Amino acid sequence: MSVYCDYNCSGLARLEPPTPELNESEDFRDEGVKSAGRKLHVDNSSYYRAVFQTDQRALALLEGTTIVDCNAAMLELFGGTATDYIGKTPWQISPARDRDGNPAELLSRECIHGAYREGSIQLDRVYQCPDGAELTLDVSLTRIELPDGQRVVISIRDITDLRTVEQTLKQRAKYQARLTEISNAFATGDHEETDRRITENLRQIGEDYGLDRVRLWWERVPHGTVRCSHDWDRDGRSSRGRTVNLTNVAASRILSGTVSSFHFTSVDELPEDAIEDRAFCAAEGVKSVLIAPIAFDKRVVGTASFSTLYNEMEWSPRVIDELTLLA
Repeated sequence: MSVYCDYNCSGLARLEPPTPELNESEDFRDEGVKSAGRKLHVDNSSYYRAVFQTDQRALALLEGTTIVDCNAAMLELFGGTATDYIGKTPWQISPARDRDGNPAELLSRECIHGAYREGSIQLDRVYQCPDGAELTLDVSLTRIELPDGQRVVISIRDITDLRTVEQTLKQRAKYQARLTEISNAFATGDHEETDRRITENLRQIGEDYGLDRVRLWWERVPHGTVRCSHDWDRDGRSSRGRTVNLTNVAASRILSGTVSSFHFTSVDELPEDAIEDRAFCAAEGVKSVLIAPIAFDKRVVGTASFSTLYNEMEWSPRVIDELTLLA
């Protein structure tokens, strides 16, 4: 028995199989059989309506470009009531522009017309909620054939968590690759090539983690200073060969083994006795910094500093652990 969609002004109010043709030459004239047929139609209508409303995906039905029905999952995902959506177009219930600056109406019309023309369209979109939060959505538009014309069903899944996991895995893969490349840098036997590879790795670390400057500092004993041996700066400024007195709190605590790493999101978080640190950050334009020890034969011989110059950085436990190990 084939099933088709019978559309009316209430959207998917009736989804039922076609009425069987009654052949007078056969024994289908019994009123009991006719009554059972009518009951079957009603039961199927209720069944398909229930499927539409209880589907875990957010669903909306379009006639032309206008929403004529939506289910409970759509209301749960975007909020509001059905009257906030029915009778409106998708771009009327979306921000005027996406985060890339493209007009919502233009994109919506292209996708809807593409679905009517091709049969189906699938895309990922980033939706900005009224509170500023962003959702990554898997959106599919599928054309369906109804007795009185074509319609398009929009199906939406929130895949924000999935994309977050994928991004984490990509970051982890980059991190593992960086560890391997750093190890390989010391296996060349060529001093200049080793220096070049170390500097290249500092650049890639900076870009991977959204930093503006990465430096390696080596302790000079007994002079009480540290010297910059390798560096990368987003703006191309070099500090290689620069020597700094070991009077700042961060470096001295790490080199003495007092702390395993030192970081701050804002200069205001520095301890009161970090006078030299404040002066250094002001002179260098540093907004946030993470300083990790460089150890050799169980002894701290230097530090790696990871800095931002234009925005403050929230140092998550994962980033702290990864940068400390890279150092």
